Amino acid sequence: MASKGNRKLLVPVDETSDGSVKVFDFALDQIYKKGDKVHLLHCIPPGQHFMFLSGMGMEDVLMDYDDKTKAEMEKEAREMLNSKFVSKFEDRKVGDIICKRAKDLDAMVVMGKHPKGKVEEFFSGSSTNYCVKHCKQPVLILHCEH
Repeated sequence: MASKGNRKLLVPVDETSDGSVKVFDFALDQIYKKGDKVHLLHCIPPGQHFMFLSGMGMEDVLMDYDDKTKAEMEKEAREMLNSKFVSKFEDRKVGDIICKRAKDLDAMVVMGKHPKGKVEEFFSGSSTNYCVKHCKQPVLILHCEH
């Protein structure tokens, strides 16, 4: 890991909770020092990569176009996402992607653990648990409550 003031922090973020904001704020307020680099990593889980237009202000940009043109633009955007991003991470767990990125950056991972029910965690797993068990870089876990 880099010396004090030249460290690298990797903060995985998602859009599903306020936990990412809390973790990011904590990283900046409590860990970050002048000269450090903070890397944000957003992994889009399989099946959610078509939701990108919602909430990004694209509705205002697209409202001037007819339905056919909007559909064509959305199709092109989806194809671009699939070809350039989604395909790079097929069949990989989000935790695996986080660990690999941390290793590539030689960065400390600062992430949140969101409470899940036992059944939900059994079926979907936990990226946080995966990183704690498999990441070779330091991992700091913050407990984020709903």
